Order: sequence, then structure tokens, then C-alpha cells
Amino acid sequence: MKSYTLLTEKQQIQLSQLMPVVKPKSYIDKVMAQISQSGDEIPFPFYHEVLNDELILLLALDTPTSIQYLSKSAFSDFNLSKAQLKSIAFENFNKYLEKADASIKKMELDGDINLYMFVVDETYEASGVFSSYFQKKIAEKFNGPVGIVMPSRQFVLIAELNDQKSLHQMALIAYNEFPNLPYNISPFAYKYDSGKLEKIKF
Repeated sequence: MKSYTLLTEKQQIQLSQLMPVVKPKSYIDKVMAQISQSGDEIPFPFYHEVLNDELILLLALDTPTSIQYLSKSAFSDFNLSKAQLKSIAFENFNKYLEKADASIKKMELDGDINLYMFVVDETYEASGVFSSYFQKKIAEKFNGPVGIVMPSRQFVLIAELNDQKSLHQMALIAYNEFPNLPYNISPFAYKYDSGKLEKIKF
């Protein structure tokens, strides 16, 4: 709290805009390729945390005009630890999801396929999977772990693990749609259990 009160008004506003953003690990390669084309030789400039073999977590300032990813030097600028900044980002995020009334809705599909969609704002659906808000919503809707896919940032599907037909259909949708979707995240299906992801092997 003492560290926070020492921040400038601008920095306090920036902290209120801090959000967690999930990206595919390939995002690092894309950024590094752009840096290389510009003739610079610098390491990946943004703070990131590896979540698993496919995904990374970044912290971003979500302003009214743009999303700016936090650089590694920002930690010394704010004089706050990585754990503090990450905690602030997720606290902001949970409030954002609450305000947006983010919810899990059953899809209207033919036959006996039972799929659910996590609906936020067409930007933060995939990132929302890593929030305590999402974990709470899953616990309210389902008994135990579920299967999920997030082929793009705005596209999260959910199926019950014991519903093999729906689970396979969900995985097929993700695999087929992934190459064509903007802001793609992952083509794989995951078991989601109390906030933790484990790739499903069919």
C-alpha cells in the first residue's frame, strides 16, 4: 500500500488499466521477426510468463485507444514486484468480467451435442479462462472438471468431460476453425480443473 501511494497520478491510472492477456507462444516469434526486420538485435521486450507448451501470459495497459503490453522495464518504473503487478491485473480483470456480466451460455445445436460458450466482449474470452471469476462460474454450472477449447481470443467452448460425443465435437471445431480465426490462441482441447489446464489426448 505504501508503494502504491508513492506512485504518480498517471501511474495510478495506468495500474487501474492493467489487464492479463493470454497469447500463443508463437506471438514471441512474430514479435522477434518484426524486430529482426527493423534491424534491431534485442530480446523479447515484453514481460511474459509461460503457462504451458502453447500459451503465455502478458500484462497490458488497456486504454480507450489501444492495448500496450508491459515492458520488462515497467516493473522498475512502478517500483512494484511482478507478483504485485500480476495481482493488480487479475483484480482489475475480475472486476471487468463482473461488470461485463460475463457468463456461460448453452449453445443451441441440433442433435444431442451439448456445448457451452463463455461470453464476455469478443476480446477477453480466452484470457478470462485464467481468472478466478471463470473458475467460480464453472463451479456454479458444472459438477467437477470440464473440457474447454479456446481457438481464438473471443472463442471459448466448454463441454462436460463425461459427454464424449460433445467433447469430441468441441475438439473438432477448435482444430478445424483455428487456422482461419483472427487472434488465434490454441487448436487443442484441455481439461480444466480448478483453474488448471491439462491437454486432452484423444
